[in-house]
Amino acid sequence: MKTRRFAVSMAVLMALIGLSFEAEASSRIRRSSSTARISSSAKAIAALTPVGAATGWGRVKVEEKMGGLVSEREVEVDLFGLEPETEHAIEVNGVVLGTVMTDGSGWASLKLESPDDEHPPVPDTLPAIGDLELALVRDDTDAFVLEGSFLPLAATPMGDGAKYQEKIQLIDQMGGAAQGVAKVEREGDEQEFETWATGLVAYQQYTIEVDDIAAGMVFASMAGQAKLELEAPDDTNPLPPSLQPVENLRNVEWLNEAGELVLFGTFTGVPSDDDADEDADHDDGEDEFKGGITELLGGGFMLQTATMLLTVYVDEVTTYEDVAGFEDLMVGDIVEVHGDMLSETEVQALRVELEDGDDDGDDDDGDDDD
Repeated sequence: MKTRRFAVSMAVLMALIGLSFEAEASSRIRRSSSTARISSSAKAIAALTPVGAATGWGRVKVEEKMGGLVSEREVEVDLFGLEPETEHAIEVNGVVLGTVMTDGSGWASLKLESPDDEHPPVPDTLPAIGDLELALVRDDTDAFVLEGSFLPLAATPMGDGAKYQEKIQLIDQMGGAAQGVAKVEREGDEQEFETWATGLVAYQQYTIEVDDIAAGMVFASMAGQAKLELEAPDDTNPLPPSLQPVENLRNVEWLNEAGELVLFGTFTGVPSDDDADEDADHDDGEDEFKGGITELLGGGFMLQTATMLLTVYVDEVTTYEDVAGFEDLMVGDIVEVHGDMLSETEVQALRVELEDGDDDGDDDDGDDDD
């Protein structure tokens, strides 16, 4: 009798365990099915700049993930350079997202997600991405210190491996001839930060700081040019974890040996339009120009393309094809320059290729390029 009752109890127990596993499996299937239904996302970004005499900068990003019956919303706020250890309120279209306390460096962040148990929810009153207009940040006196208008970004398929890239100009802060560029790029797990400059003091050492973090030191060449490139993953010039992810970087500063600010620029968090320059081919992350040399300079040459006159700078890292070096270039030579834009009319050459003068009949307009 006891044996029969024991067998019945075991059967009931096993049935309950089976139901439990079945319920858990069903739950996993439902969660997996829900996740699979999220097929696209849309984003809007507001780059925050100071109001009046205030200082600091930041970014507000709103993302909507859509697909089937599933809808998710996420808001990320990053603030930099504000009054340290001060409470600030963030609002979008008049809807208060929350308040944050800046740290000793004046930095703060806020993240909202719906649905999510780990972060506060996105307010139901926050308009849809297409209706977002203005983001504002107020300090503890209720004065507005940062503001920015939203720029909607086109909806993109999830997991499409899209590339993020932003390039900015660095502005001279000492009234001299210095100018430069900074660029960030991310594609999947690969990240890159680059900055380069010209018009520097020859052979002087410069320290490059990004968001008050020392990114590296460089020496200007005889032509007054210098460049820093950091990548992840990379063993030679690694990008420090403190500078990742690169799309969150903001201030870029070049300091001379005396600690004086020489160049300065700010990333907005909004990707650059790589198709803006019809003379440039960005397939490999470099700009390409083709034209004739009209004048030789001490550290480069003037290049006349089909649509513009460019100043091309060369240095010790510039390589050459079909010509021994810079000293063998001549006015009238047709060349193809691969490099990075320093401004709308200046290029730092990474590679210079001499073209066959007999074949340049239709090449100046770039129409031969595949």
